[in-house]
Amino acid sequence: MDAEASELLSRVQSGTREVNQAWAARLDDGLAYYRYVSSNEDEHGTRAAACEIAVAWRCTTGQADHLLRCRRLLDHLPELAEAFSAGEVSIEKLKALYHRASRGYRDALMDLDGVLAEDAMLLGDNTFAEELDRHLMPFEPDRPDDDGAVDPMRRVTVRRRADGMASLTTGCTAEEAIRAKAQLEEMALDDPAGEVDAVLDAIANANAAATEDAEPEPEPEVEPEPEPAARPSAAAPSRTAKRAWTELVLDLPTLLGLSKDPGYLLGYGSLDCDQSRSLAGRSRWRALVTIGEDAIAALVELINAAQGRPVTAEELTVALMNAVDNGDRLVLGEKDVGPAPPVKAPHSKDGHGGWKRPPRGALKYKPGRKLARLIRALDGTCRFSGCKKPAKDCEIDHIVPFNHDNPMAGGWTIESNLACLCKEHHDLKTRGIIRVEMRGNREYWIDTRAGQRVVTKPAVRRQTG
Repeated sequence: MDAEASELLSRVQSGTREVNQAWAARLDDGLAYYRYVSSNEDEHGTRAAACEIAVAWRCTTGQADHLLRCRRLLDHLPELAEAFSAGEVSIEKLKALYHRASRGYRDALMDLDGVLAEDAMLLGDNTFAEELDRHLMPFEPDRPDDDGAVDPMRRVTVRRRADGMASLTTGCTAEEAIRAKAQLEEMALDDPAGEVDAVLDAIANANAAATEDAEPEPEPEVEPEPEPAARPSAAAPSRTAKRAWTELVLDLPTLLGLSKDPGYLLGYGSLDCDQSRSLAGRSRWRALVTIGEDAIAALVELINAAQGRPVTAEELTVALMNAVDNGDRLVLGEKDVGPAPPVKAPHSKDGHGGWKRPPRGALKYKPGRKLARLIRALDGTCRFSGCKKPAKDCEIDHIVPFNHDNPMAGGWTIESNLACLCKEHHDLKTRGIIRVEMRGNREYWIDTRAGQRVVTKPAVRRQTG
């Protein structure tokens, strides 16, 4: 990169920091005015202050009130407040924090202040929101704020779009959303617009079913006209349409109720342990269950030591929990998944993953079906920062390039040297625009040619605490 391009990119990055700092100053000034009025006037004056701030910010009073509440949250999060003032944290991340605080996680956020500040400075907005939910899963929510900020669990909203179009949004459970999405994709294969037709047809069919018992009104007899040819559509719903599979990844101790580690629902994100166990027990969910080799060895040792006597649940719990975070990953369950080459040493500059000799399949360029499926399940999406392309639509990249002339010398086809990248970001890596490195727990570090650095985290990982 030449000096002029480097200077321009530096200005772009500085501009982002300046925008964040401007947001911080804007909220600081607004809150200072609001508090000044609140201390000198009655309730009516306080409400007037919110309206005056809304006029100054060119927004609604409700939006101004929401932003002020976001800023007040930082009074309880000193490390995040410092990062926000320095321009290292975006307003979107602050809104994500307040959203969780308003749902009863304020005390948990205070406990996690330092960890969240580090994540907020390192991760993109969407990735930070997902990581925030992971951090909060072990905590029980307290009573939500009494300020009326909590939205109903379910609602339907319509938002205006250009050209006479609109967006219809509804709240539902993760299970409902993923099942509906998978079903629509089967009904409207390779026809994204057809998904909308499928939704509308399903609504129409539901309405028709609700009224089919009603007595139809008599209609005048008319000469029937020829029916027009039906427009072919992949979205036409079928009563016999096969229900789609969706996939869940979780640890065996979680499945057995011995651990609180979250599962990961592909297409949605992390689910707490109770939801994961509930979904794993349903026949239409295809689950990938992981367990450490050390845990398997502990179970074998326990069974051998029992010498034929029944093993108690308490003994099983102790054996698994003592080894839950150790060893290498294996996958149990479906016949077409099976064990994949495990991670021996995640940070490996030679792409050999710490193996002295290549495991089976490591010297073949194309990963086997089992390994490819595992990589997609672990990564969830494209590993480039901010990219939400589903892993099923991504290419599987060798982090250290595979050497076709001498496979022994190149990066091997093993879990620790493979990651999902969409075609666009795979091309960037191939052209040298970005350089990548895999570290422990599948952390994916990205360096740009301009010297920028960012990290992304996989969908599925071992819990570190």
